[in-house]
Amino acid sequence: MIRIGTTNDLPSIMKIVEEAKAIMKQDNNNQWDDHYPLEEHFEEDIAAETLFILEKNSHIIAFIVVDQQQSAWYDKLEWPIDRTDAYVIHRLAVASGYKGAASELFDFAVNLALDDQIHVMLTDTFAINKRAQGLFKKFGFNKIGEAEIDYHPYNKGEPFYAYYKKLEE
Repeated sequence: MIRIGTTNDLPSIMKIVEEAKAIMKQDNNNQWDDHYPLEEHFEEDIAAETLFILEKNSHIIAFIVVDQQQSAWYDKLEWPIDRTDAYVIHRLAVASGYKGAASELFDFAVNLALDDQIHVMLTDTFAINKRAQGLFKKFGFNKIGEAEIDYHPYNKGEPFYAYYKKLEE
């Protein structure tokens, strides 16, 4: 079941975040660190009703944030599509041992957009985050460019890659 996140979910969310950070560290990927993402980021997502939780047997196993907040650095890139009103995937993580959860969340995000008559999805990730890059490719996202960013949380010493996907009805 996928539902909107609540403040009661925060302990489980932060546990998944810590697991994800440990995996990223093993991959020498510092995209998520002690400063991002923080519980306050998820509190903001909850208040905006843009944090979605995937549960199995009443246990939170994954989450995704889908909203319309485009990073300012997206404006530096030349997009082959109209980004107006696009839905943006920001944070996605899956508890260890739950294969297929990311697929469920991507499918959910696409259907959420289509239900709202949105036909473009955007996302981005760190150059070193090969796992996320593989997921985006698997789900038909197209890389359109990259940007070196000098402000937090993007100032990691490597570029960030931006992606888009045109959605079909």
